[in-house]
Amino acid sequence: MNDIFIFSENMVDHVHIVLEKPKKVGLYAKLEKCKFHQFEVEFLGYIISVDGIGMDLHKVQTIMDRATLASIRDV
Repeated sequence: MNDIFIFSENMVDHVHIVLEKPKKVGLYAKLEKCKFHQFEVEFLGYIISVDGIGMDLHKVQTIMDRATLASIRDV
């Protein structure tokens, strides 16, 4: 298991509930790899934030920097 995202108004209770399930079968989260109270995360090339979901601009920068084609011959 690599990623667990929990979005909740009552974070403390939900984190406890979610992490209890893997613990019952002997799986534990390493505290140094955990991030809590994040307002923005990068996941699979997207930026997920309180404002919504958007593309990670670093992933599409090459496409954005391409020159605009002036004619069909430029392809």
